[in-house]
Amino acid sequence: MYRHLDRRRAEAKARTAWVAELTEDELAEMLRGLNQCIDAMQTAANDVPDPSKGASMTDRTADDTPPT
Repeated sequence: MYRHLDRRRAEAKARTAWVAELTEDELAEMLRGLNQCIDAMQTAANDVPDPSKGASMTDRTADDTPPT
């Protein structure tokens, strides 16, 4: 069990080692991109109909296309 955990720790450390090599500017750019991605996801989530209010993802619109 401990060997397995040690292997997993080493794998995680190896996968994230590149982060320690980033410059401050690269980290700031990455954070801006992450914030934009989160904002876009939140906007998209707000566009989804609330099923508790009677809307359904299977309801059709007037031209018979599914809602987006």
